[in-house]
Amino acid sequence: MNELSKIIDIARKENWCTKLYCTTCGAEDFRKAIKKYSRSELIENLKELTQYEIDSNRHAVILCFYEASLFKTGRDLYNELQQTPSGDLLEKIFEHERVKDRATESAEYENDYRKKEKLKKVKIKASYDIFGAIRRKDFLAIEALIAKGADLTQKQENGLTLEDIVKSLKEKKSQ
Repeated sequence: MNELSKIIDIARKENWCTKLYCTTCGAEDFRKAIKKYSRSELIENLKELTQYEIDSNRHAVILCFYEASLFKTGRDLYNELQQTPSGDLLEKIFEHERVKDRATESAEYENDYRKKEKLKKVKIKASYDIFGAIRRKDFLAIEALIAKGADLTQKQENGLTLEDIVKSLKEKKSQ
């Protein structure tokens, strides 16, 4: 039984919290106990853990990864822990993060696509509705529809664009 196994055993017997992000106690007792060891000692002890010890003390092992990691990500431990049960757990954590990141990216892409499609529909409707607003000489509606992206480059039968018609209406109004 290595030193880390002994600390984990004490933590279990003493009912210490070993959760990495515990907002109640911060796993203070367990953290104090493992901080007595240098980074290299902690890594060596992590290498020696059995699969059973890791499976039955997952939170404690993850907290040890965090404490041993220089950047608090565990990525710098991967090469040193490869081909060990601890390294296998670390790889599972990284794979979970990759899957979660891909799902987040996919959801963000889907949301962006929906927003763009909605904007297209709003612009098309605004481009259609602006004809009625011009006919009624409803300047508030005209401004609102322009803000929604109404296409003012459309031409009337007389060859004028909607932009030209809106300008002439505004000029007549201001006179």
